Amino acid sequence: MSDEELDDLFRKSAERYDPPFDPEAWRAMDRKLDGRHGGWSGVRRFLPLLLALLGSMVLIWQLADSPATSTAETPKTENLAAAQATEAAGTQQQARARNGEAAILPEPPVVESQRQEKHTGPGIGVSVEGDHKTPAKRDVVPVKPLKLISIALKKSTASIATAMEAADITVVNPQTLLPDSATQASPEQAAQTEIAGSSDPRQDQKEPVFLKNISLALVLAPDITSVRFRNADAVSMNAGIMVSVPLTERLSLVTGAVGAKKIYRTEASEYEPYPGFWDNRPLPDGIEAKCQVLDIPLNLQYHFLKRGKNILSVQAGVSSYLMLEEKYTYTYQHAGQKPYSKIWEVSNENKHWFGVQNLSIGYTRRLSPALFVGAEPFVKIPLSDIGAGRLKLTSAGVFFMAGYTLNR
Repeated sequence: MSDEELDDLFRKSAERYDPPFDPEAWRAMDRKLDGRHGGWSGVRRFLPLLLALLGSMVLIWQLADSPATSTAETPKTENLAAAQATEAAGTQQQARARNGEAAILPEPPVVESQRQEKHTGPGIGVSVEGDHKTPAKRDVVPVKPLKLISIALKKSTASIATAMEAADITVVNPQTLLPDSATQASPEQAAQTEIAGSSDPRQDQKEPVFLKNISLALVLAPDITSVRFRNADAVSMNAGIMVSVPLTERLSLVTGAVGAKKIYRTEASEYEPYPGFWDNRPLPDGIEAKCQVLDIPLNLQYHFLKRGKNILSVQAGVSSYLMLEEKYTYTYQHAGQKPYSKIWEVSNENKHWFGVQNLSIGYTRRLSPALFVGAEPFVKIPLSDIGAGRLKLTSAGVFFMAGYTLNR
């Protein structure tokens, strides 16, 4: 058999061979590959190094923190002990002086840090034995009562002052600096007087806001007026001036005068100036109204959110409607005929005091400590019948305002 025939035989045998498929063998191979090239293999190599580095950092931090803590605490303890010793020695000397006895001059207290020094100054030696300083010999001197000492000091200071004045030396009289022992107040009384006379700086800075920082604002408000919120198809315009008077830090009283033009439509069933008005009269197919109204609000405003120059507030109250001019147009339509209309006008006959309820929510932006602008969506709900037609007149719109704060 030639080489070519042998190669051809092997090739055909390999092409015809179909090895059996074993899923478990493939899964085992996948696990081996995952274990060799998994994400944790690199971490395991550097894990000891990371742990060693972390331990070194903790150790360095502990060593650096311990001396600072001990150094900071030691002087505090030593100073406290020295102060207590000085106070006790002073109390004993005062008691001995009042009794006319001889006083023993105490040594200044020595703290732990001073015990380690070998010299307190040039040429002065201090013997140290272990942790205790060799006690020096105490001098015993007679002490006069405090009253006699005070009188002697006053006489000596007076003579010194006279001599310095004779030498033309300007000095401050020492007697003014030496208080009288009979009238001198105790440290406890002085501390109590100082505490009683002191006041809280926050209370001094806080000023009452009642009737201060009054604000004036020009308002322009497009709104939609309707009867019972029905058939609202015309936009009316309001304009006027508002005044805000602070009562507390967040609560204010708001009033003013707003001229409004109310344009709306209604039906004959809603329009009834008095009972039986339509008796023996043809009912119109529609009624159009154009009224000039002076709106006088009286509201309470509460600032519930303040963030920098931005303020959110709610407002509620009542309005009085003074009907200046009322014009009603009745429209009639009959089959086969042209529509015709009738007009009824009324002037200064209807005044509705506190007859409308006001509800609104406003946003104000401070441009400066004095100037501000804002917008305030509102709704007006009738509490009584409005106008000559005795209608439940409702309004909804937005007040746009620009104002100025009068700082007092």
